Amino acid sequence: MWPIEKAKVVRAIWETTCKERLRGMLEEERKRAMRHFGVSEISKCKGYNVGWIRLDIWDRLVSDVWTTDAWKNRSINGKRNRMIEKDGSITKHTGGSIPFMVHAERMEKQLNRKPTYGELFNRTHKREKGQGDFVDHKSKNVCESYTSSMSQKYGPDEANHPEFDPEVWCDAIGGQGTTRTHFYGFGITPRGKNFISTSINAGDASYSACSRPNHEREQTPIEIDNLREEVTLVKDRMINLEDKVEKQASDTADIKKYLEQMMDMFNPARMFTNASVGPSQPTSQDKDTGGSPL
Repeated sequence: MWPIEKAKVVRAIWETTCKERLRGMLEEERKRAMRHFGVSEISKCKGYNVGWIRLDIWDRLVSDVWTTDAWKNRSINGKRNRMIEKDGSITKHTGGSIPFMVHAERMEKQLNRKPTYGELFNRTHKREKGQGDFVDHKSKNVCESYTSSMSQKYGPDEANHPEFDPEVWCDAIGGQGTTRTHFYGFGITPRGKNFISTSINAGDASYSACSRPNHEREQTPIEIDNLREEVTLVKDRMINLEDKVEKQASDTADIKKYLEQMMDMFNPARMFTNASVGPSQPTSQDKDTGGSPL
């Protein structure tokens, strides 16, 4: 269980994750429905009752949401934006739909140690599972800039470098690549542009280290521990979610097996067969007493 003072952060992480997952699940279900009916328009998919969405809710989504002009325009604009080639590539990272923190957890198991942020960035922004070329010019430039700046700030020996320097990272990305829900290099975050943030003093509004001019940023105190705590919370939450999904799948299989046994036990055919055998033979006691009393 997380500390009570972190409840708001955990809630934000949960809501952001659920929104992203639900959006992806609905998209996959629309694709399945169109394949099922052999059509290319979701408007022709009413009556789809194969997936996990209840039929009446599905039909309402089709008629009241997915076929409206507003939703169509958002969908078209979203696809257009995703297909815009930036920095030499349409693809922005190689992590797929798996959260970056889950990649970090898997790398930790493979390496028997926590991966450095540089290793995680390479794994999620280089082809061939981190061994090939960078997926675009931006990721290559950011990585080179961050590595160079870290060497200038802390010396050439990486053993003397901190695990991560958010201020150097913000300089490397130039304050770009952050949105309301995403922070470049970290994927989905609960606060997007305010992911690396702290309060100037108690009661003041938080600021974003990546949205201020360079001369102000140099004078801004960055609390690295705050970043580490949030990254840890994201990672732990994703791991817990995966564990719960696996447990739920296992429990579902056990319940299904139990129900099948119960159905087999109360199979009408079996019960009829047992009943047709006839009454049991009288016991010796019944014979001695002349049979069962009336």
